[in-house]
Amino acid sequence: MLRIYIWAGSIKINLPTMSFSNMFRVHDIMAKLSHRRPVFHSEADFQHAFAWLVHREMTDYQVRLEFRPDPHERVYLDMWIKNINLAIELKYKTRDATLTYEGERYCLLRQGAHDLGRYDFLKDVQRLENLQLQGVAGSGLAIFLTNEHLYWNPPGKPGQVDRAFHIHDGRHIHGDLRWSPQAGPGTTRSREHPINLIGTYDLEWHDYGEKEALQPLVSGRRLANTRFRYLAVEVSNLPDTI
Repeated sequence: MLRIYIWAGSIKINLPTMSFSNMFRVHDIMAKLSHRRPVFHSEADFQHAFAWLVHREMTDYQVRLEFRPDPHERVYLDMWIKNINLAIELKYKTRDATLTYEGERYCLLRQGAHDLGRYDFLKDVQRLENLQLQGVAGSGLAIFLTNEHLYWNPPGKPGQVDRAFHIHDGRHIHGDLRWSPQAGPGTTRSREHPINLIGTYDLEWHDYGEKEALQPLVSGRRLANTRFRYLAVEVSNLPDTI
């Protein structure tokens, strides 16, 4: 998975006077990226473009992709910036749309499975916490980019089996997060374990680019879902022990 996403607040890495915002201006990066690439074909496309922009704009940063922090586990970070010890995870989820930008066509799938998308993003945040507590990473950043409004909007009805994992705008999230008892084995398969977040996060979504920059091509049931937003979560300043 690829690094990137936006963590708010201040972060300290060895130097107590250095803030996260001074080290890595994630919102500035996302703003510049949105002007060059307002839409992506896939998560890998997003990750590559994000990493390349950081490499071009921050020439002192030593960017590494698909970094394996633990030799005993086959788990990879989307991105690691070596000299500031920043771990980054990136997610890109789409709703169906056929769009063009500068003559290039983008045929986005309706990926659905929002419950799994939310769980996986928070799993990334938990992983970044663990890496910091283990001393592997000084800080972490998780970024979620999507044109699916069901991620940033509050839940419309009670009783959803993934309610604990919702990441809508304005949510305050912390602690032990579990599936509802009503969640079936087909939903939770390979994701049975609860997520425990040591840190406390106030989730704030941001618009990504201008939707007017994208030309929708409406055909059949494909909708013009041109509004993209992103969530950036900073993982820093955690307790020394889990």
